[in-house]
Amino acid sequence: MYLTMRFWHEPGHFAEYVDRFELFNQCEVYPWIAEHGLPAVANGDFHRPDDLASWKTLVPCEKYGPALVDYLCGDGPVYLQRFAVKTRHRPLVAAA
Repeated sequence: MYLTMRFWHEPGHFAEYVDRFELFNQCEVYPWIAEHGLPAVANGDFHRPDDLASWKTLVPCEKYGPALVDYLCGDGPVYLQRFAVKTRHRPLVAAA
């Protein structure tokens, strides 16, 4: 069994040790986070440019590392937003 599956099976046990639970990872959704009303974040591993289009967490705090950590360790709301990257399509025929 994967270690993270224990979070799924026993979310109440870990709630006091975890500040935020990952609700989204790229396009994968963990509905048990929402079902248990756990404080959530959206995340997406970023290994290549295609990974940029995924769910993101918008945090209403100062753009400063310690402020972000303080906020995420608290119980304030965060906003989960799907981030889409618009691509420009090249014309099928080059202009003359």
